[in-house]
Amino acid sequence: MAMTLNSQEIRSLAQRGELYRQQGQYTQAIDNFNQVIEHDPHHAWAFAHRGVTYRQIKNYQLALADFNQALCLKPDYAWILIHRAYLYSMKKQYDVALLDFDKAMSINDNILPYPLGERSLLLSYLGRYTEAIDCCLQGLQENSGDYISAYNLAVVKAYWQGSAPLEINQARALLQTLMDTAPDRAGILYRLGGLAALENQLEQALNYLQPALILAEEPRELVHHDLAWWRWRADPRFQAVIMQEYER
Repeated sequence: MAMTLNSQEIRSLAQRGELYRQQGQYTQAIDNFNQVIEHDPHHAWAFAHRGVTYRQIKNYQLALADFNQALCLKPDYAWILIHRAYLYSMKKQYDVALLDFDKAMSINDNILPYPLGERSLLLSYLGRYTEAIDCCLQGLQENSGDYISAYNLAVVKAYWQGSAPLEINQARALLQTLMDTAPDRAGILYRLGGLAALENQLEQALNYLQPALILAEEPRELVHHDLAWWRWRADPRFQAVIMQEYER
């Protein structure tokens, strides 16, 4: 007969699973989340965080199944709507990703520090460049430190209009001021690399991209969609950096 756990024991299992996930011990994390779900099949939080863990190990099919189950149990789960939007974006299903993103924002518009910058990314992937630019401008008007909007504004203008020296310089200046203070150092380095790529400075761009990849996995996901890198994706030097595995 299976042992029954009380609510505190289930909570402890879930918290331990999340700690393992944050430490990169994904097998142990999944094992703990599995135990939580076994004892409480309606534990939306455990499905959500197991889904994020599956996404981190690139098992996107299981990640999506868990996100869907979490949202079935809790339809207003804004955090997992954001993560499902990211997953759809990685699968290049940008229209569906935007629907999830907008729904999450309608539920909790404080869930992300720079929501307009993030939204402009999806708009740019969809080729909705005018809307993407407007989104970036609004983001910067609301928060002058919105480095995601500053970067995306430079990228979209350079890609769409052929040149954006003013926006590139402004974005670079903002990113450099944040280099030593922003918690997302990998994101800062990645975007400095993207600006260099826009200026056809591939070696400099890769010198930023490589340490970003060492610090986090997100740049590897972004670079395959980011318009700043589109002309370099077949370049052997770019491929060598992207294909390399990095220990964190």
